[in-house]
Amino acid sequence: MPVAGGAATRLTTTINDRESRGWSPDGTRIVTQTVTNGVGQLAVLNADGTGLQQITDFPLDTPVFTPGGIFPAMAGAVTPAWSPDGDWIAFASNHEGNYDIYLIGPDGSELKRLTQSAEPELSVSWGPLRSAG
Repeated sequence: MPVAGGAATRLTTTINDRESRGWSPDGTRIVTQTVTNGVGQLAVLNADGTGLQQITDFPLDTPVFTPGGIFPAMAGAVTPAWSPDGDWIAFASNHEGNYDIYLIGPDGSELKRLTQSAEPELSVSWGPLRSAG
């Protein structure tokens, strides 16, 4: 939807983007969570809706987490956030048991686990990009 108002444009029709999504720093791409067979996966697409690519493939036996209250039951990837330099996407996932924080390249490469905590970690964000010096 234009900032000044007007008609909205639907970008996706083949995925069910749900709880979370984020823009790349340069505004050309979007990362979104989609739920496939009950498990949250990440997908990246161009800002105009083209070029959709699922970048995770977490197993169907990923456990369901039910936090309660206003929060929905969930499994797999949630809360993706693009790094300020555009090189990484941080997100939370419980595909290895408990919700922890991970990094992945925008093309789906180099999946890295950053935390391993007994408490579920769901919120992800980045600080500003700083120069060394």
